[in-house]
Formats: sequence, structure tokens, C-alpha cells
Amino acid sequence: DYFAVSLPDFSVFDADLDKKNIVHCLYMGALGSLGVSDTDTARECAQRGLALDGSHTGLRDLMDSL
Repeated sequence: DYFAVSLPDFSVFDADLDKKNIVHCLYMGALGSLGVSDTDTARECAQRGLALDGSHTGLRDLMDSL
């Protein structure tokens, strides 16, 4: 028997892919800003991302470190 365990999110869940992409971009922006020591912009991006997806663990961890 074969059981696929790695189906993409969009084929399993009814996810809003545009929203998911925006949250991911805000996360990347926050990490990039943190990388150049711009903590104000990193915090702003992280807060905007968490407003869209409060359960994003990467953004939560980032906010805890700021």
C-alpha cells in the first residue's frame, strides 16, 4: 500500500494562499531587517504578519527575541 504524506497545503486545506504568501514575505522582511540590525522595521513587519496570522511560530519567536 502507498500513502502520500507530503501533499501541498493547497490540496489538503482551504488555505488563503495570497494571505499565506503575504505573511511569509513579512516574515522574510522581518528576518532581513533583523539581519541588518534594523529592529524597528523587523518589529513592524512581525507585528503586521502576526495581525494576519497570529499562530505563525516564526513570527512569534522573532517577536520574543526583539
